[in-house]
Amino acid sequence: MYEKLQEEFAVRPVISGFLIQFCIGSFFIWSLWVSYLEDSFNCGRAATSSPFMIASLILGFSGLVMGWFIKRYGPRVSVFLSTFLMGIGFLLSSLTSSIFQINLSFGVIYGVGLALGSFTSITLGVIHPIKKGIATGIIVSGFGIGAVILAILSKEILNFASWRVNFFIIGILFLIVCMVCTLLIKNLKINEFKSRHSDKILDYSPLKMLKTTRFILIWSSFFCAFTNGLLAASHLQPISTEFLNSILFTDILGIIFLAIASIFGRLITGYFLDLIGIKFVCMLHLLSLFAIGLLSIVTISKLSYIIITTFFYLSTLLIGLTYGGFIVSLPVIVAIYFGEKNVSINYGIAFTSLGLASLIGSYLAGYTYEFTQSYSFIIRICLSLSLLGFLMFIRVFRLERKE
Repeated sequence: MYEKLQEEFAVRPVISGFLIQFCIGSFFIWSLWVSYLEDSFNCGRAATSSPFMIASLILGFSGLVMGWFIKRYGPRVSVFLSTFLMGIGFLLSSLTSSIFQINLSFGVIYGVGLALGSFTSITLGVIHPIKKGIATGIIVSGFGIGAVILAILSKEILNFASWRVNFFIIGILFLIVCMVCTLLIKNLKINEFKSRHSDKILDYSPLKMLKTTRFILIWSSFFCAFTNGLLAASHLQPISTEFLNSILFTDILGIIFLAIASIFGRLITGYFLDLIGIKFVCMLHLLSLFAIGLLSIVTISKLSYIIITTFFYLSTLLIGLTYGGFIVSLPVIVAIYFGEKNVSINYGIAFTSLGLASLIGSYLAGYTYEFTQSYSFIIRICLSLSLLGFLMFIRVFRLERKE
């Protein structure tokens, strides 16, 4: 049985998962289209942000349903439906005549495909029989690579055509990816596997997992950790404008910088998770704390402009690296501690930590800025959360050593 699974889950599912994450990279570049949508529909920033917000909420809080769907219908159906919905979402959005219609086509249809694709691709990595960390790292690196390539492609298209043409081309591209990914996957069911960290077959049901102290600590520590990456992803450019009076991170450059950092973070984390286990996650928490600490210095320091600029860029780099690392490590940790039989459902529950973190890193950051006219306060909140997350994950590490 194990040899059969090794053969089936070797290369092709990793390629398929990578391509799904490539498509998901389109979610990261929504800001490229905001100004075009405002001009086209004569509406404000809040209205053009609503499709992104709807898709974000579906991604963050649909984990339990998506996990059940993957387990019930298998990887092949999930791969097909996720990429198909993302492609159709873009195609329908290119034909819309109002923001409300885009809320339905992009926010809901694309958002469901985004959520299903995210959990499906991650599942293909964590059930890999040989190298879970590396497989997952390769798969999720597709997100950053997709964001970079699709951002460059979209920018070129927008130079000579409308956003509608841009959406239509991306939609067709995703439907092609849909066919390729579906052909690569056989519809194997997710069954019981031995954990590479234990001689026992782990089989935690979602309810059993929720009752453990370990899960509470893991969920809380990742909730704290995700806030830094989401803050940078949604507010990096205005933060740089406030404290550096810099326009370097406007538009496509900021997206590419964070995406490349995230790519390396995902690949490095995948390798070291297989090499040294959860010790590396402790290091990620420490690096994340250091990164937001540097950004906090930028907000209060009276050092020279060169030093502050260096701190800002180093902080941004480390935030991108660690955020990518946390994305990779969460599903692997869930599989290690709670088993792979229910990994898709259990990971979906754990992923709600990112959904709640988005309310702080994105929404609350914008709200506090409107109230205080500065990002200093929210950066200090993120610093406190990073310290708390580090301490909680140290507790997880100590629980493992006791066992």
